[in-house]
Amino acid sequence: MHLTEADVTSLRHHLQTCAIYFHNETLAAACYQSECSGAPKMCTLAFEVLHYITDVSFFNPRMQSNGLTYSAMFLPIATGSGVESYYKSIPAKAFNSGVISAVAMDLGLKFNLFQEYLKSDTLYIGLAAGAIFLVMWLYTGSLFVTVMMAISMGFSLILAYVFYSMIFKLTFFPFVNLLAVILIIALGADDVFIYCKIWAVAKSQKDNGTFEKVIADTLSHASLSMLVSSLTTAAALYGTFVSKITALRCFSVFGGTAVLINLLFMVTWLPASVVIHDKWLSNACGCCVDEGFAPTGSLSYYLAIVLRPFKKLHHSITEWTKVFFERLLPCVVIKLRYLWLLLFVGLLAASSVVIFYKPRLRLPDVDYFQFFDSLNPFELYELKFRDMFWFEREMRDASNWKLPIKLVWGVNPVDSGDYLDPYNTGKLQFDSSFDISHPTSQAWMVEFCVQLRNQTFFHPMMGPHLTDCFVERLRDWMRQPCIALDLSSNVPCCKETTFPFSINVFEMCLSKYMMSLQNTPTYKWHRGVGGPRFRAKTGDIQAVILEFDSKYTFTYKYQPMNEFYNQVESWVVEKLKTAPPGLRNGWFISDIGFYDLQDTLSRGTLTAVSVAITIVLIVLIISTLNVLISIYTMLVILCTIFVTVALLTLCGWVLNILESSTITIAIGLAVDFTLHYAVAYRLSPSADRESSVIFSLSRIGSPVAMAGLTTLIAGVFMLPSSILAYKQLGLFLVVMMSVSWLCATFFFHSILCCIGPHGDFLQFSWPSFTCCLTPSYHVDKTVYSTSAFSDSNFSTSSMTGNPSHSTISETHELEPLRQRTQDHYHHHHLHHNHHHCRYKQRHSTGTVVAPTREQSTSSSAHTSSTLLYAEEEPARDVSPVPREEEEEQEEEEEVTGEIWRRPRNNVNA
Repeated sequence: MHLTEADVTSLRHHLQTCAIYFHNETLAAACYQSECSGAPKMCTLAFEVLHYITDVSFFNPRMQSNGLTYSAMFLPIATGSGVESYYKSIPAKAFNSGVISAVAMDLGLKFNLFQEYLKSDTLYIGLAAGAIFLVMWLYTGSLFVTVMMAISMGFSLILAYVFYSMIFKLTFFPFVNLLAVILIIALGADDVFIYCKIWAVAKSQKDNGTFEKVIADTLSHASLSMLVSSLTTAAALYGTFVSKITALRCFSVFGGTAVLINLLFMVTWLPASVVIHDKWLSNACGCCVDEGFAPTGSLSYYLAIVLRPFKKLHHSITEWTKVFFERLLPCVVIKLRYLWLLLFVGLLAASSVVIFYKPRLRLPDVDYFQFFDSLNPFELYELKFRDMFWFEREMRDASNWKLPIKLVWGVNPVDSGDYLDPYNTGKLQFDSSFDISHPTSQAWMVEFCVQLRNQTFFHPMMGPHLTDCFVERLRDWMRQPCIALDLSSNVPCCKETTFPFSINVFEMCLSKYMMSLQNTPTYKWHRGVGGPRFRAKTGDIQAVILEFDSKYTFTYKYQPMNEFYNQVESWVVEKLKTAPPGLRNGWFISDIGFYDLQDTLSRGTLTAVSVAITIVLIVLIISTLNVLISIYTMLVILCTIFVTVALLTLCGWVLNILESSTITIAIGLAVDFTLHYAVAYRLSPSADRESSVIFSLSRIGSPVAMAGLTTLIAGVFMLPSSILAYKQLGLFLVVMMSVSWLCATFFFHSILCCIGPHGDFLQFSWPSFTCCLTPSYHVDKTVYSTSAFSDSNFSTSSMTGNPSHSTISETHELEPLRQRTQDHYHHHHLHHNHHHCRYKQRHSTGTVVAPTREQSTSSSAHTSSTLLYAEEEPARDVSPVPREEEEEQEEEEEVTGEIWRRPRNNVNA
C-alpha cells in the first residue's frame, strides 16, 4: 500500500471537519454502531483516529492548535515479557528516521528491563568503589594498606548482615539497604585518610622516640576523630528507627550496625596494617626504586624510567597541596571570614525557602515506582505522554472512583504484625466490649446513619442500599406480615415487634435477614461490602462494617486526600464520644493506602530527622565535652543538610522512600568533615582562635578534602547508570560531598574565627580520681620537629628516611584533649622558672637542655600566624637560642625540603 500526499491531505481535511463534533462530545464511540444525532455519518471512522491515534491538541478549539505533534501506534502483539525479544531485535536507528522518532513506548517491559539493568549497572557501583580505592592507594602509597582496608570494609558489611539476620532475626532486606555499601566505603576511606595523615605527622615528629610512642600518639588523635564520626553517623541512622516505614527501619538497623562494626575494624585492623607496612613492606615495592640505584637493564630500572613522569607529577601535586592547605586556604578562610558567614547564612535562608515554600520538597503524586530516569522511553510515556491521548484520559477518569467511607466496629485498630517484615501482617484482635445487639446500640446506630447522610462529605449511592446501614434495612424488613404467603409464621421477625428489638430477637432476625439477602438477585455477597460479620463456629455477631460513598474522588495528590481524611475522621471521632459502651471503639477507614505513605513520609521523615539530629547533638557533647563546639557543629550540619536538600529539590527530587533514606545518610555524612575539624581545633596547642584554625586546616584539611573528593568521584561514576536509584545516589553523593566540604571548611572555621571557644572556655572534662596524689611533671626528652606541617601523606612519612631534627622541644601537636586542661595555664610560671634554672645549668655545664613544653608550644603555634599575617607579637622573657644552633637548624630545614624557611630569632615569634 502506497500513500501519496493527496491521501494525507484528504485525511487531514476529513479530520478537521469531524474534529468539532468530537470535541463537543457529539461524536462518540457508540456512533460506530448506530447513527448519532448531530454528527455526520461520515465522521464515524474519524472518532477512532481522534480518540486513539492523535494527541489531545490536534484540531482542539480549546487549545487553538491545528498541528499534529504526537501520534500513537498500536502493534498487533501483546504486552509483557513475551515482546522482550522483539524489542531487543529492533536496531536503535529504527527509532529515529530523521523526520519522526519514537520518543516513548509502553510494551509492558519495565520490570523485566529493570531486573536486567539492575545486574548490569552494578558495574557503575564497582567503578565507584574502584575509584575510591585507587585514590586511597595513591594517597597512602601502600597497596597493602589499601587491600586490607577493602577487606575490612567487606567484612564490616558481612558481619552487619550476620547481626541483621541472625542476631536481630530480620528476614526482610529492602533495596535501600544497599546504600550502606556506599556509606561504609565513604566512611572507611575518610578514616584511612585521617589516620595515615596523623601517622605521617607523628612519625616525622617522633623519629627519635619509640615506635610504640608513634602508635600511641596517632591513636590518641585519630581514634577520637574516628570514634566521634562513627558514633554520630550510627546515631543518626539508629535515630530513624522511629519512622513507620518498614524499609527505613530496616535500613537504620543494617546501616547503623555496619558503621559500628566498621569502626571496630578502623581502630584495630587499620593501625595493624599500617604498622605491618611500615616495618616490613615500606621498601619492598620495586617500583619505588630510583633508576640511579637499580641495576642497568633490570626490570626495576625500566619500570622506574616509565614511572619517572608520574613521580614528578605526584611530587608537584604534593608540593602544591602543601602550599594550598598550609598557607593559601587558612589565609582565605581567616581574611574573608565575615564574607563566608554572610554567604552561608544567606544560603541557609534561601534553602529554607526552596524546601518549605517554593518550589518546596514535594510528596510523590504517582502510585507507580519509577525504575529509570525521566528520559527513558518507558518512563517518559508514564510521566508525560499517557495524558496526551484521549483514550488514556478516559481510562484515567474511569479509575477515579468515589472514595468510600467505611466504619468498623468489633475489631481493634491494632497492627499486630511485624513492623520489620511487610509480609507478616499478624492476626485480627477483636473488641471484647463490642455489642451491637443491645437496644441502645441499635437506636444509636440508626441515628448515626441519619446524621452521616446529612454531612457535606456524603454522596448518595446508586442502586439498592441493602447493607450501607443494615440496622435500618433490618428495621424495614421487620415490617413484613407475621404470616407469609405460604402461610408460614414470621414471628417474631414481623411488624408486631417494635424497634428497637430485644437482644434475642435482634440476633435471630438479623441472621434470617442476611440469609434472605444472599438469595436476592440484585445482591452479590463479597468481601468489602458493608454489613455484619458472624463467627464461623458459633454464629454470633463478631463485627460490623458500614459503607457509604463520599463526594471526594480518588486522587494521588496529597492535599485533597488529606482534606477528605481529616474531615471524615474528625466527625467520626466526635460522634463516637456519644456512642453506647458497646460501640465506642469504632474507627474509620477508606482507600487511603497511598495517602498514608505520603503522610508517613511527610511526618515520619521530619520526626526521624529531628530525633537523629538530637541524638547526634548528645553524642557530640559527650564526645567533645565542649558546648560551643557542639552547637557550632550542629549549625553547620543543618546548613549542609538544608543546602543539599534544596539543590536536590531544584533537580526535581520528590520525597519518596529512597529520598527519605538519603536524607538520613546526609545527616551521617554531613557530620564527618565538621567533626574532624572540630577535634583538630580542640587539640590545637595554641590558645588563640586564629592559630587553632590554622592548625585545624593545615593538619586535617588535606585528608578531609581527599575523603570528600573520593566520594564525589564515586558519585560521578554512578551518574551514567540507567537505574534511577543509582543515578539519584550518584547525584546525591556529588552534591552532598561538595556542600559538606564547603560548609565544614569555610563556614565552620569562619564561625570559630569569630566566636570560637578561646582556651578552655566551656570545655568540660571527666572527673579525675587522682586529685589527692602528688602531681608529677614529666618532661618528654623526645625531639620534635615543626616540619610535620609539610608532610602531606602517609607514603611520604613511611618511605622517606629524612626526618628533620631540632634542638628545640615543642609540645606535641597530637596530644589528646584531656591533656590540654587548665594545668597548661596554672603551671605556666612554674615551668617558666624551671626553664631558667635549666638554661643556667646549660651554660654552666655545657649541656644543651630543651625549653619546657609550654614555651615551645607558643613558639610553634605563633610561628604559623606570623608567617601568614606578619603581625608582631609581644616579646617574651625567654633566653635566646645560640646562633650556632639556629644556623644548624636552618641548614637542616633546607635539607629536609621545607616549603618556607623560618625567620631568624623566631623561637617565640
